[in-house]
Amino acid sequence: MAAAEVVNCIMEWLAPNSLIFPDRATLYVTATEDWQYKDYKIHWWENVYGFDISCIKDVAIKEPLVDVVDLKQLVTNACLIKKNNWDLDFTINLDFRGHLCDLSCSTDYRMC
Repeated sequence: MAAAEVVNCIMEWLAPNSLIFPDRATLYVTATEDWQYKDYKIHWWENVYGFDISCIKDVAIKEPLVDVVDLKQLVTNACLIKKNNWDLDFTINLDFRGHLCDLSCSTDYRMC
């Protein structure tokens, strides 16, 4: 369920003076490296049953992904983007064009 849908459900179904928990949220960002996923989902477009439709790669690489990540795939430290305490305003306006925070990068890609 998206955060906006949760807020709508709360407004419609929660009894007056009731509480809902958890009532806080935090959002972190980190960089990951997953060559297997990239090879399977991105480079796959270069040869789809013998056809080169690599023009789709630009769209596919920009598509957001929610997935479980193994700790070995993290290549930067986590950076806090938004912390939300004691209110139900889950609207988060992100702008990744500017400087987010200092990230310590790792270039030793672990091949385990």
